[in-house]
Amino acid sequence: SPAAPPGRWVPRPDERQLVDVEPVPREDRTRVDTTNAVGDASSGTEIDQMTQHPPAYYALGAAVLRVTGLADARWDQAMLALRLLDVVLLALVVPLAAGAARRVTGSASAGLVAASFPLFLPQLGHVMGSVNNDAFVVLAGAGATYLAARVVTGDLRWRVAVALGAVVGLGLLGKVMLAFALPMVGVAYLLARGRPVPTLPARLGRLAVATAAAGVV
Repeated sequence: SPAAPPGRWVPRPDERQLVDVEPVPREDRTRVDTTNAVGDASSGTEIDQMTQHPPAYYALGAAVLRVTGLADARWDQAMLALRLLDVVLLALVVPLAAGAARRVTGSASAGLVAASFPLFLPQLGHVMGSVNNDAFVVLAGAGATYLAARVVTGDLRWRVAVALGAVVGLGLLGKVMLAFALPMVGVAYLLARGRPVPTLPARLGRLAVATAAAGVV
């Protein structure tokens, strides 16, 4: 069998490696559109689920490849850049988890403990080290949780309501799964405390602003 190039691990030397595959010219590629995305159930054609996902994560990844000059790089190099992007997104989750715990408990020690929790979630390290839009959603969820913690502990400023809604809206542009955060936003405003205790109309008004901001985004 042919020898592998230096520095490349080849588990099956008889199989062509991904980095050796020549990309199909752009003009010859199959285009996914409304006529072929769903497929034909009777023919067994697979559905391309990417057409069902909002574009924010893919736009971010494309921007990273453009900025780094890797848009036309070898496939494994582009893939590594996108994996490192997801690692950065995971790193941003850590201070948000710590900030939310510290805000709710008032304990710096609790914040330090909470900072490590995301790293112990099953499969999170695997997911956030690969290339998929879940990395974007996890960060948006962490951001929404941190802002919701501020709300619960009495931060009822209008700009916090706008920011909370905007973060949820951005998350929805990455994956509709973040719709599960909407009930959390509602509960946060219902449980909000402060001095003086905020009235129900005040809470509902800010909840309406947060919901509207998410919809606008």
